[in-house]
Amino acid sequence: MIKHKSAFSLLEAVIYLAVVGGVLTAIIGVAINLSNVKAKATALNEVNYNLAFAADQLNAEISQAGDINFTGSILNVDNGRLELLGSVTGSVPTVVYLDSAAGRLKIISAAGIDNLTTQKVEVTKFRLSQLSTSTVAVDLGLKMRVSAESGPYYQGSGEISQVYRTRQDCRQGICL
Repeated sequence: MIKHKSAFSLLEAVIYLAVVGGVLTAIIGVAINLSNVKAKATALNEVNYNLAFAADQLNAEISQAGDINFTGSILNVDNGRLELLGSVTGSVPTVVYLDSAAGRLKIISAAGIDNLTTQKVEVTKFRLSQLSTSTVAVDLGLKMRVSAESGPYYQGSGEISQVYRTRQDCRQGICL
């Protein structure tokens, strides 16, 4: 009579456990890697969104301004201040500045104080340079630090340099 094996031998069990352990290790490694990729992408997306939003808002404010008050502005430093004069004489000036304590770009207008960047990002540079009596160059730098679920931090950062002109320049045909 022939006996049938009904159980694994010790060698077969060890090989089975080694294969299953290898597969599980690979799956866990891929899951951790995906978490890290997500954290990097989140940081970069948030920085890019804030850069684009701040640039659009600056463009809107400066192009609608009657003029730039360069004597009330702080130029050529990383935490600059831009003072925009309204098109109506005596109107409240609009001020865009870097709140370095909070790391946020802010705007003060007749409507009150608004943030141009979210609290998730830190503004590292808001440098202004005078190009003409109604043209300003702006260098804006942002960074963000995000923690992946597995522990390490990822930093996203970005900078944008742009030239802005007031409505006065556009009326004279200089605006491109």
